[in-house]
Amino acid sequence: MKDFTIYQSGEYNNETSKKNYILRRTELQIIVDALTHRSANDALPHKLILGKRGSGKTTLLKRIEKETEENLNKKYIPVNLAEEQASIYRLFDLWLEIINNLKSRTDFSPDMRDYSDFDNEPDYTEYLYRKIHEFCITREKQIVLLLDNFDRIVENFKNDLDLLTETFNNYNDVVIIAASTRTDKNFWQHDNSFCERFKLHHLEALTIDEINEFINRWAKSELKKFIAENQGKLQNISIITDSSPRTILLFIQLLVQNNYAHDDIDYVEKIMDNITPIYQEMLNNLPPQFRKMVLEMAFIWEACTTKELVDKCKMESKLISANLKTMSERGIVDKIETDKRNLLYRISDRFFNMWLIMTQGNQEQKRKAKWLRIFLENWYDINCLKVVDNDTKISKLKKQIYSHTEIQNNKKTSGFVYSAENEDDGFNTFDLGSIDRVQTIYSETEKYFLTAIEKGQVSAMYNLGNFYVNQEKFTEAEKYYLLAIKKGHISAMYNLGVLYVNQGKYEDAESYYLSAAKMGDANSMYNLGLLYVGQRKYEDAEKYYLLASGKGNISAMYNLGNLYANQNKFAEAEKYYLLATEKRHFNSMYNLGNLYANQGKFEEAEKYYLQAKKIDSKNIFVLIGLGILYFKMENTKKANEYVEAVMKIGGERWMSYFEEYLNY
Repeated sequence: MKDFTIYQSGEYNNETSKKNYILRRTELQIIVDALTHRSANDALPHKLILGKRGSGKTTLLKRIEKETEENLNKKYIPVNLAEEQASIYRLFDLWLEIINNLKSRTDFSPDMRDYSDFDNEPDYTEYLYRKIHEFCITREKQIVLLLDNFDRIVENFKNDLDLLTETFNNYNDVVIIAASTRTDKNFWQHDNSFCERFKLHHLEALTIDEINEFINRWAKSELKKFIAENQGKLQNISIITDSSPRTILLFIQLLVQNNYAHDDIDYVEKIMDNITPIYQEMLNNLPPQFRKMVLEMAFIWEACTTKELVDKCKMESKLISANLKTMSERGIVDKIETDKRNLLYRISDRFFNMWLIMTQGNQEQKRKAKWLRIFLENWYDINCLKVVDNDTKISKLKKQIYSHTEIQNNKKTSGFVYSAENEDDGFNTFDLGSIDRVQTIYSETEKYFLTAIEKGQVSAMYNLGNFYVNQEKFTEAEKYYLLAIKKGHISAMYNLGVLYVNQGKYEDAESYYLSAAKMGDANSMYNLGLLYVGQRKYEDAEKYYLLASGKGNISAMYNLGNLYANQNKFAEAEKYYLLATEKRHFNSMYNLGNLYANQGKFEEAEKYYLQAKKIDSKNIFVLIGLGILYFKMENTKKANEYVEAVMKIGGERWMSYFEEYLNY
């Protein structure tokens, strides 16, 4: 967990940025392709990335910087001013920051005149830009300028936007790729030719498949197991936080810090504790009228009308409307259009909304919020269809729902969920399938999933496939996986591949693994490697193990090490065992010990055998490896200690390993 940060992802070094990049790959590819395929005379492809706090904007900018440095360096030089943007107040500040950045990274050393040499600010501004233009001309390159919090810069440049527009009309040197939390289209599409030059890219909320892939990037085996067994917690975090990558990282961090303990830990509240300084500052910085309105909106939770806020805040309607307009422009609230005249409003950051309830609300409001979280978590846990003991799961769910929500009958429970979404979209029917399964132990689940499927719910198709697999109805499972696959569901492709492997249909499995792998699924890449090893197609296996390893799949790193070791490519085997060992992969540590011992590198072998022993102190093979190693090192005392340890755990039958070595 040492190779990522929660709030300062822009501070990653380039290698870490590339290794850790899991999300926003589509946006990355679009922007990189636009830079790649344009000629020097084409219009500049300025890009503006819009997303809420924690949605991955800064990380995306850093990744674009890395791609430009590595793969587009013949055409461009990136300048990332993420750290310096707060100091950019006037247009000439921006040009100065670019010049200083170029001077620190290249041999660029222009003779610079002082500000006092010029009669006015525009002349000085134009002079600075000419220096940048000279740099680009002499290097035959253009600058990719990466700017975070771009809305602040634009607001500072109100008097300079015309000059900036004129500069871009006359020169073709600087491509701007910017990011902003201000998502209001009116702000970016108002009547000026500067903003019209930008192509907007909105970072949407993560899907649950993206979140699972994101978590698996960091996952040790313990974390993977925890997430697999606690999908309810993950779904709950996703819904409550609006699927923010930053919040998901906080969730991962808490899991690791608490050693995956979960029965008595409220992860939502712990994440709230961690993010309180940020939200407290956001709240305190609001004007008093805004603060009052935001709090009342938070307690309403759902999108509300202006009239509802007038009633709650006891303010004039015109004032409420004006304040809502301003807060919408600033990205504090979302404005939702309806088929009627009235607009609806809600707080943009849904986790901020929950935090306000839990820290500023009364006891009843806090209790309702907690009921919602507990309810979501438990019915999603049931819905993940990985039930080992149905009676135990159902009893636990009923106990928690009744004790925490004080709901006294099942009709109230169903009604509560049924009212959560508009029936036309099928979500409520899908939810009822989950609740009904609790009440009748699967008797009505199939019916409700099928109803949701009729309304187009792709998740219902996928989960019905899982449902049938658990019942060993493989023909039906195949049918609904295929329906979900037609809608682009990646996990359905992977699960259908697994189903076909279990049926011995290896060509069909390969086809669906390949489809999922093309869409970035690391597990499918890894399973392709396994499939090709079984078919002795080692070059193909290597290709997909490498792809999966690049996405952080630890098992792929380990198996790639094995593949290379079997081919006597010991340097390559060492490399991938080491990568997996950094993730505390036990078998990789053990195999590294064997590899080094066979090469006579006894100290290295000892190091990795002992690392493996720390994880499993009674593993018989690690103890044997250490015993034989110490015999090789002529440390008879230590060797005999491990012989005795092996005898104590496994008995005399394991002595043959030592005897074989000693006789040899």
